[in-house]
Amino acid sequence: MQQVVIVGGGISGLATARYLTDLAGEAGLKTTGPSLDLRITLLEAEDRLGGNIRTDRFGDYLVEQGPDGFLDNQPKTLELARRVGLSDRILPASDAMSRRFILRNGKLREVPGKPQAFLTSRILSLSGKLRVLCEPFSRSSREDDQTVYAFARRHIGEEAARILVDAMVSGIFAGDIEKLSLKSAFPTMHDMESAHGTLTRAMFAKMREARMSGKKTGSPMGPGGRLTSFTGGMEELISALAGSLPEETIWKAHPVTAVSVEDAEGQSMWRISVETRRVTPHILADAVILALPARRSAEIVKKTDENLARILSEIPYAPLVVLATAYHSRDIPFPPDGFGFLAPRNQGLRILGSLWTSSIYGESRAPGGQALLRNMLGGAHDPDVLKLDDQELSKLVKEDLRQAMGITADPVQTWIYRHDLGIPQYNAGHSRRLEELEKIAEHRPGLFMTGNSFRGIGVNQCIVDAETTALKVMAHLQRQADRSLASTKANPAL
Repeated sequence: MQQVVIVGGGISGLATARYLTDLAGEAGLKTTGPSLDLRITLLEAEDRLGGNIRTDRFGDYLVEQGPDGFLDNQPKTLELARRVGLSDRILPASDAMSRRFILRNGKLREVPGKPQAFLTSRILSLSGKLRVLCEPFSRSSREDDQTVYAFARRHIGEEAARILVDAMVSGIFAGDIEKLSLKSAFPTMHDMESAHGTLTRAMFAKMREARMSGKKTGSPMGPGGRLTSFTGGMEELISALAGSLPEETIWKAHPVTAVSVEDAEGQSMWRISVETRRVTPHILADAVILALPARRSAEIVKKTDENLARILSEIPYAPLVVLATAYHSRDIPFPPDGFGFLAPRNQGLRILGSLWTSSIYGESRAPGGQALLRNMLGGAHDPDVLKLDDQELSKLVKEDLRQAMGITADPVQTWIYRHDLGIPQYNAGHSRRLEELEKIAEHRPGLFMTGNSFRGIGVNQCIVDAETTALKVMAHLQRQADRSLASTKANPAL
């Protein structure tokens, strides 16, 4: 029997466990019952699963602590959701999500969805718009790992970079455009520049491709795909994934303290040390998958490989506070009819933006006559926001919403969630770190890492990477089995 241990019960760990179980079944391996071929064990430190994905229900309010959806332009997430029985629970966002706003000079300005609307909008000054129109004459960079700011400033100018791009980066990464790597954080944009030189040429090429394939493409001002969740919130995906696995697979409240390599019966095995009341305080495994934030993975590998721990610990995180507020709709002068608004860093607000959840998902998130807003604070520019107490945070958000949306009434209810390890930051040099991690993994057979610290921060990217990781693990187990069989044939006495 072979054994695989997955450390971490967030979306990455659970998806990896499900893909491994399916691949084992396709290979004719038993993963449950008395005569196991492959034992898959998932260890989660907390007494609940899901990591930052957590949905709270308060009467008729449904509040997400972390991600509130995923884009449906990546089929893997929808395929996985249907595989675990959520076909009739999938909830696309309303058409209102196409309306997005940016705070500009004290007013919310709608982000134009079409190039012609951009010309008449007030989101940029006349000179700023003219500079954007000069994009076809911009030049590509010779740098392999440029920052998002350097890319945006060169192609669309300083003003658009500080307003449009800064807001976008705040909304996705809560990051610093002068530090984030274009290649790692926005690989599609990096590839567009590499292939076509300018964004204008890339966009025309994308439109031609879409016409030929019959698929829709995103507008120049936003991503393609529709935001999607589940009727009961994102935690439905977590519960369904966990429920689809054999009961003995998941061990909650089992924090891992260390992983190390040891020889067992003539071959290298991974020893996973666990804080547990079970009789055995450690597990021996043929493969171990770290599906944790990079910083936590660094803590448990430091005694085994100091260089690996160092690289993992160098991946920075932006802390985040989610402060959700519910209002009577009549108390909001600026109707929250749309996706929400973002606040560029130079516009005087401390919040990063506000998602209008009750507009995005309708009465599945708030009762009629009520508006539910999810307001984001913190990020790479404001990590000290976590030091504020609940009263200070509430006061701050109330003032910022007054300035942006004209709200003077007190909220009906408020919910506050703090995320110390909020969003990993793919700063310049991130791709080099990934290359170093891959080289280390080559010399540490059986050690795998997945999660949003590496190749994508969203739910979609985590699920894609989980499947890739599961395939790599199965290939490793097959190689190991082949070597064992060859050794047995060479030494029949064994």
